[in-house]
Amino acid sequence: MHPYSHPVSAFIELRAPVRRRHPTPKSSGLAQIEMRQRVLFRTEQCQLIVSLGKCSNPLVLAAALFVLETGLRPQELLRSTWEHIDWERHSLRQSAPCSKNYMPQVISLSDDAMELMQELGPGKPSELIFDIAHEAFKKSFKLACRRAGLNDVTLNDWRLTTTDRLIAMVGRSVLRRSAAVAPIASTGC
Repeated sequence: MHPYSHPVSAFIELRAPVRRRHPTPKSSGLAQIEMRQRVLFRTEQCQLIVSLGKCSNPLVLAAALFVLETGLRPQELLRSTWEHIDWERHSLRQSAPCSKNYMPQVISLSDDAMELMQELGPGKPSELIFDIAHEAFKKSFKLACRRAGLNDVTLNDWRLTTTDRLIAMVGRSVLRRSAAVAPIASTGC
C-alpha cells in the first residue's frame, strides 16, 4: 500500500487564491512591477497531488505534501534529519545550517504534518527525513506538474499556496504580530 493513500482532502484545506501586487514607490520612477505570485486552486492542487502520487519515488509525494502543509523551502526540508523532529511539541527544529538565512528556527507542525512524519518514521536520529537530492525533487515536481497539465506551476507557487491558506485562516494582521513576537517559520516566509 502506498504510504499516502489517504484522501487528498485529509491533508489539505483548500480555498480560492488571493492575488497581490508588489508595491513600487511612485517616486522611484519605476513602473509598478507585477510579481509572480501564482496560488493554486483546489482542483489544481488535487491534480498535482494525484500526479505526484505517480512518481516512482513515494518520498516525492510525501515531501511535497510536507512542503504544502508547512510552507518550508524544499532545500530546508531535504536537509532535515529525524533528530530535528520534536514529537512532543509537534515541531521541527531547524539548525542554523539547514535554514536559508542560517538562523535556527522552530516550525510548528500541524496534526496532518505529524501524521506524515509518523508514517515515514521515526528513523535513526542522523538520517535524513526525506533522502532525496534537491535537484531530483525539483525535477520530479516539475514532471508531475507537466503530467497534471500545470506547466506554469513552480515549487515556490506550491509554498505560496500554503502561505495564502494560512493568511486566510488567521488574517494578515495576526500573522504579522505573531511573526514580530516569535520568529517561527510556519508561514514559510
